Amino acid sequence: QLTMGVSLSLYGAPMCSWLVESFDPEARLTSVAIGYNLAQAIAGGSSPALATLLVDHVSVNAPGWMLTTLATIALLGLHCVAPARNSPSSARSSRRFTPVNQDSDLERKNEVTLTSEDHEVL
Repeated sequence: QLTMGVSLSLYGAPMCSWLVESFDPEARLTSVAIGYNLAQAIAGGSSPALATLLVDHVSVNAPGWMLTTLATIALLGLHCVAPARNSPSSARSSRRFTPVNQDSDLERKNEVTLTSEDHEVL
């Protein structure tokens, strides 16, 4: 159980941050929710039935081959969506995740431009 827990932790933590960083903030919640839940419903929902069918009709080792196939498909998908190191999209994505100085943004929003009429009132 410890090995399974550690393995799931090593998979789950980076996966969640990768999902969040893959989308723009405006569409992040919907995109992550739809993508993650559809993948879990399709793969997680059909795996027990498919594994039972494979054990009954193919062999006892067939569910292991099913998991290996799904892992290979996941790695191929990750390879397809990962930006190249020197491509413009990788430069854009690295800029997107730089921290913003929130204090200076708040100061700009709170700035008031005084006119000569305002000085007379003061």
